[in-house]
Amino acid sequence: MVKRLVVTAGEPAGIGPDLVLALSKEHWPHQLVVCADKKMLAQRAEQLGINVTLLDYDASTAPSPNKRGH
Repeated sequence: MVKRLVVTAGEPAGIGPDLVLALSKEHWPHQLVVCADKKMLAQRAEQLGINVTLLDYDASTAPSPNKRGH
């Protein structure tokens, strides 16, 4: 059974956004839902050279495993 795991990025000026983006580089058996400003994460990913697709949360869809880069 795939579950949703909620992760907060914390303070935008701290290390939290970097850690969340690092999590996105791995495959996870559960869906990661990140609570953060999408624009801020996209800008930080670009600064770090991380290719990531940021999707809007949709509670009406079934959870699916996190794929690398998502």
